[in-house]
Amino acid sequence: MHASLDGMLQVFKRGRPTQFHWLTKKLVEAKLVQQLMTTNFDLLIEKTNVPNLCILCDEREFLSLSPQKVNYIKVHGGINEIGTIRAVMGSIAQKRLREKRKKAIEFFFDQAGLKTIFVFGYSCSDKVDLTPYIESIKNENTTIVFIQHDSGDAIFQAEMPLESPFRRFRNTLYIRCNTDHLIQHLSACFNVPGTCKQKGWECEKYFDYGKLSVYKKHLFAALLLSRNGCHGDAAALLQEALLSGGRKTEWAEIISLSLEVYHNLQIQTKQDIHAILPPTIAYSTLEKEKENALEIFRWTSNHNLRLDRIGRLKTHWGHLLLSFGKYDEAILSYREALDCFAKVSNAYRIYQSRNNLANTFFTRWKNGDTSMSKETVFEACHAEWQACLRYFKQSRHLFEYEIACENMVELLMEFKGTQKNGLGIIWKRPGTCRGT
Repeated sequence: MHASLDGMLQVFKRGRPTQFHWLTKKLVEAKLVQQLMTTNFDLLIEKTNVPNLCILCDEREFLSLSPQKVNYIKVHGGINEIGTIRAVMGSIAQKRLREKRKKAIEFFFDQAGLKTIFVFGYSCSDKVDLTPYIESIKNENTTIVFIQHDSGDAIFQAEMPLESPFRRFRNTLYIRCNTDHLIQHLSACFNVPGTCKQKGWECEKYFDYGKLSVYKKHLFAALLLSRNGCHGDAAALLQEALLSGGRKTEWAEIISLSLEVYHNLQIQTKQDIHAILPPTIAYSTLEKEKENALEIFRWTSNHNLRLDRIGRLKTHWGHLLLSFGKYDEAILSYREALDCFAKVSNAYRIYQSRNNLANTFFTRWKNGDTSMSKETVFEACHAEWQACLRYFKQSRHLFEYEIACENMVELLMEFKGTQKNGLGIIWKRPGTCRGT
């Protein structure tokens, strides 16, 4: 039986990488994709020679999963290790999912700390092993973007199918489109050789923080870039999106994200904020656009979505106020954001807001403000960052945890002259205090 099965499976060693596989390589090389998972046995991703890709298909290898590596998890095994496929088939025959494969799924959908997971072309037909376990995962901080093929030329948001295992995730999007056209368009955006943008097809509907919005082309790339530190490129793409028009809510979402990107770009380049902004944009212009966006968000009918949008806008405006040195106004904006997130019990956003408040207190004091005593500043910041460290560590938000660690180190070095952050971590390279 094994010999017959092994012979049939050899077909998975054949084939050439498609445009999708070359696009995946580009996204990994650009550090826009951090983790990969597949149920496929084939070697098509491997044939693109993605650098530094950690390929895992054996259950024993799943024990070495680390968010610091770019992992390619072949959860159903791989043709190069045919025994792994036999093991999976055996567990499916017994209608169970082996414990180590459960850990791989849990890592990918929860423990890796991913902000967004794109599920591309998944049939949700693994009723015996994968989908029941995915359904059991509760993750409030990761956005699932589930994309399935539609033969038409339109791209649209639809209701999540009943058979989808992602319905229990807090932030989900279900998008139907011609996936061939989508891959063609994105491949052209990322200069995959031999591709061109799809003629007559506008890649318009994308997402922001788990909520679909209609933007003009390139906004998808801007969101990916802004999440991965390419803030200059993201700012340029957002300006292009602003010029493309769209409905009021879409315009407001672009404004909200732009405020955050300008702030991050100022931190990254260490330039004055006035040098970061486009020549046609002044503080008064941004303030007016923020108020207009806020008024639009207040008309959102869904209560939780309304508070989430307002809270994020207030957070992003606080970031920009901090860049302009308007500390009291930044504190007020962050507190208003905190109030919004508290009303919808969004713990992740609450602790981000607490980190932002502490960062503002500390930055204001370092820049010569004496409205709070040295002792009061230290106690307030230390308490907030200790709480943030506990939450981000427990919830496995590694990036936010690193920021809180850097902030705590900076605080202790400034006030106590030590590099030890109180949690047993010694930092040789203190970072600049920053918000999240």
